[in-house]
Amino acid sequence: MKPEKMALSVALIASILALIISIFNFLDLPGKTTPKSAPGEGGGGGMRAGGGGGGSYTPSEEYLAKHQEKIDLMMRVVAAAEAKHKDGKMTMEAYLEQRYELDEARIMLLKIKEGRRPFQGFSEAFVKVVMLRELEKDSKKSPEELNIAKIRRLNAEIRLMDAMRRMDGVALTEADKLIKDYSAPLTDEQLQKLIEMEPARGGGRG
Repeated sequence: MKPEKMALSVALIASILALIISIFNFLDLPGKTTPKSAPGEGGGGGMRAGGGGGGSYTPSEEYLAKHQEKIDLMMRVVAAAEAKHKDGKMTMEAYLEQRYELDEARIMLLKIKEGRRPFQGFSEAFVKVVMLRELEKDSKKSPEELNIAKIRRLNAEIRLMDAMRRMDGVALTEADKLIKDYSAPLTDEQLQKLIEMEPARGGGRG
C-alpha cells in the first residue's frame, strides 16, 4: 500500500473511532458513569445506599454538616464581595462569579437533602446562564470583553441544552418565569422550585 493511501486509511479509522466515542458520550447508556460526582458518595460518613437495590441514597449527618459549613463560609465571602463591589473595589464579574459558586453549593445541598445523588444538572446549568446574561449588562466592559462574555454565555446555553435532553421546553419556560435575572440573590424557594423541574438521576427521588 502506498504511503498516501495508508495515511488516508489511518485518518479514516481515527475519524470513525472519534464518531463512535462522541455517540457513546451523548447517549445515556445503562451503567455509564458520570464524572461529576461529589466526594464521599458511597463511602464512610458520606452517602449511604438505601435498601432495595441501591436506588436511593441517604446522606449522613456528617456529610450534610460539611456541606452546610462550606455554604456558611461562602455566604460570608459573598457578603464581603458584595460590599467591595458596591465600593467599586471589585468588578461585577468577580462578584457574580462568587455568588454563582454559592448558589451552586446551595443547589447541591438541597438535592442531597431530598435524596438525590450529588450530580450537577439542569438547575446549576440554568442558573449559570442567568448569571452570564446578567454579566453581559455590565456597562464597564469593552466591546472585546463583551464578546468574551457572550461566548461564555453561549457555551453555558449549550451545556444547558445538554442537561435538558430528558426534559421538555415547558421546564425552561417555567424556569425563565421563576428566575428572570441575577440582579438580586436567589432565595431557597426559587432554587427548590428549580430543582423540582429537574429529573432525578441515578435512581434518586425526583
